Amino acid sequence: MNPLARGVKSFLIYFLALAIPYHILPYMTAIRDSITLETQRRRTPEGFLCAPAVIGRAGVLVYQPTDGAVASAPAALLGAGRPIRVLRPASEVFAAGSMASFAGRPVTNEHSAAKVTPHNFRDHIVGITGSAVVQDGNDLRADLTIYDAAMIDAITAGKCQLSQGYDAQTDWTPGSDPQFGAFDGSFSHIVGNHVAITDAGRSGPGVRILDSKLNEGVTMAKRNFNGVEIEIPDTVVGVVDSYLATATKTAADLSEATGKIAAMEKTIADSKTEIARVTDSAYIDGRVKERAALVDAAKRITPAVVCDGLTDDAIRAAVVLAKGITVDGVDATRGAFLALASAPVDSTSARQIADSLSAGTGRKSAEDLYNEARNAVIANANKGSK
Repeated sequence: MNPLARGVKSFLIYFLALAIPYHILPYMTAIRDSITLETQRRRTPEGFLCAPAVIGRAGVLVYQPTDGAVASAPAALLGAGRPIRVLRPASEVFAAGSMASFAGRPVTNEHSAAKVTPHNFRDHIVGITGSAVVQDGNDLRADLTIYDAAMIDAITAGKCQLSQGYDAQTDWTPGSDPQFGAFDGSFSHIVGNHVAITDAGRSGPGVRILDSKLNEGVTMAKRNFNGVEIEIPDTVVGVVDSYLATATKTAADLSEATGKIAAMEKTIADSKTEIARVTDSAYIDGRVKERAALVDAAKRITPAVVCDGLTDDAIRAAVVLAKGITVDGVDATRGAFLALASAPVDSTSARQIADSLSAGTGRKSAEDLYNEARNAVIANANKGSK
């Protein structure tokens, strides 16, 4: 592009940036972002304060659901019970039109209730931004000139963080920026309205009126909060790290407790299922019949056996033991009991079953013992019929 064309393009971008806020922005959202005043402050002969400043930055900013800047967020996001993360993409923050829109803008003491306009600027303006707005890494820099004496005194006393007021469109499509991390929505078409001097800006202490005395000996450290990386003064790193460690442990404890609760809920559900099964009338009727049949068989084989208070397996074991049969294990005991219950009750049959079962102890399965006992009974019955 030749120099003439570039000059025309720059003029048009600057003109549109100045014209847009008052003519075609009813569809855009007024945003207030925060940042700080810089080093090398100086006074003019009249006493005005001139200072370079970081007036904005690219990155993910965090808003409370009640903040008007995120009023257009989806209802589910507003009701999620957590801060809302909005990305200011570098491509939007450092777009030529956006940067030009912050040149020559009013500087205010805190934000006004509405945008600063020609009709209300006398009520709010304490200074003005310079004509040169430049990118410095992820920061947006400009010179400020402060006219108001009370504001100059407040800055000198330490009130030097900044908060941008601007119009923007918001896209509520969530995602993750390669540099700044996860976000719930993003701003675009950023058009500056004013820069407010505040005690605590949304963009943190890095966005401020710069002053070498205030910054002397202070370095910044980065920490990650719920996927959002922020800078904090090294003087509070210990407190923040302690908080993060506590929060991490709390999250781990909560996860463990949640797992235990889930296991308990499963146990309760299984217990309810089992209770429902064993209290079912059909199940109860069936068990009563089974128990009656078992007790009847036990009394028929060994009349003296006492069944009260014994489990089914204990009854079988008592009967098998009373017949002098030695077997090992519940399955073997059941096999022996079935053999006894299936045989005619006479001394010869009982003796043959006992001898057969005892002979197999320790080397034959319950099924083998049962089959041998059955065969002995059948053989004895055939012999008697001849």
